[in-house]
Amino acid sequence: MTSAIRVKVRLWCVPGQSRAFRQFEDSAMRLMKRYGLKVLSISHGSHPDEPDEVHEIWAPTAQAFEAYLADGDLAAMSALRQQSIARTEVIVTPLKDQPLA
Repeated sequence: MTSAIRVKVRLWCVPGQSRAFRQFEDSAMRLMKRYGLKVLSISHGSHPDEPDEVHEIWAPTAQAFEAYLADGDLAAMSALRQQSIARTEVIVTPLKDQPLA
């Protein structure tokens, strides 16, 4: 059985690019649905050293998440991503035999 994964994405936005960031984020979240990915939560940082946003995402398999990352439509948004996101950290955690809650 292939295990689901939880992905934590920590994002630091480029100052002054919140509109571009929202545009990228909205498009990326629509694209995630193609692969069965689900956004569990979005939190916002309150300190300059913290990321501006942290997304918790559930994926049915690591392969589904990798397919999302390799999607041509996501690649086509790379200029918007570079314009709006200064730094990204991704942490993947396997969820053994745990379906989406």
